Amino acid sequence: MAKPEKLPLLNDYIFKHTFTKEGTTGILKDLLEAILEVKITNLEVRNSEMPKFIKKNPGVEGKLEQWLWLISGREEKIKMAGNKNEEVKKAGILVDEMSMDPKERELYEARLMAKYNYDSGMAGAREAGIIEGKRQIAKKLKEIGMSNKEIIIATGLSEEEIKDL
Repeated sequence: MAKPEKLPLLNDYIFKHTFTKEGTTGILKDLLEAILEVKITNLEVRNSEMPKFIKKNPGVEGKLEQWLWLISGREEKIKMAGNKNEEVKKAGILVDEMSMDPKERELYEARLMAKYNYDSGMAGAREAGIIEGKRQIAKKLKEIGMSNKEIIIATGLSEEEIKDL
């Protein structure tokens, strides 16, 4: 199956979903810094200027170049820019997600949800295990005659939890 063509970041739907998703404030901040760099140097980059940028083929040292390569859709340059700038890398991943065909996206989101559920379940199990472990320790400390105040300090359990043991 041929890989679907990557949608451009300038596509309204892709742009909104890339920059409005939870946890993307760093991506947006980095892009805004690059835009400010453009404004400060009075350099304007328009859609019609993109072919000139690509033809010039600059590196990926500055934020501006990194973001322009992401916008251009050139995979090899996007990878290089992502290696230099974590926010560009995150944005590229989000663009890839939005570029999937509906079936691929559904499978991808299902895998993400399964991973999230697994991680949440494991975190809950760990927390429950830690609390149970603290209770067992508190019981032993109580058995050897340690005061409730000392047990609270040692285990982090509340006074109520210790009294209930």
